[in-house]
Amino acid sequence: MDKKIKVGIFGISGSAGEKLTEILTFHPLVEITAGYVASDEKQQNIEEIIPKLKGIINFECKNKIDWEFIKENCDLVFLSLPHSVSMNYVPELLKLGKKIIEKIPFSSKANLWGDEIYFEVDVDEKLEMPVSEVGKGDIGYWPTGKCLCLFFGPTPISYGDKIIPASKVEIVGKIIKGIEKLKQVKERDEIIVEKG
Repeated sequence: MDKKIKVGIFGISGSAGEKLTEILTFHPLVEITAGYVASDEKQQNIEEIIPKLKGIINFECKNKIDWEFIKENCDLVFLSLPHSVSMNYVPELLKLGKKIIEKIPFSSKANLWGDEIYFEVDVDEKLEMPVSEVGKGDIGYWPTGKCLCLFFGPTPISYGDKIIPASKVEIVGKIIKGIEKLKQVKERDEIIVEKG
């Protein structure tokens, strides 16, 4: 029998983390050895997070990263987190020699709101550094709609030279070239997000 790959999941209590856990639980070559919730969440058993897995898997999901445990017990780590949050963990994981998987590439459908394109992503996270005004070229995560937003000009509620999102977002990236091409995007066009 092939050796099982030992997997850790960061963000295991988010919607993407839960779905990933359900899929990997039944993979014949995978063993989930570690799960982590946000630092402001209480530690809980995976059965509390995903009741349908009761009696199938059983481990404690911690709210503080145990790097030594990960070093010894994980071959691969999934980061089911917004990219900006994931980046807080990547250096340490690479230092430990761990393989890392984020939730890209993925595709979605474009929605337009003034000079803003927004599209759904499989992420359900709280804002750590929310802002109510953005800059041209900013990429924001909008938790209200569980969307990524590409800001390239005024929205319907902007005033003066200020770019105002519908509600608070967290800046997760910046468009550094080709911003003028966003004007060509139409409602419901397919958006594909890939690693650069």
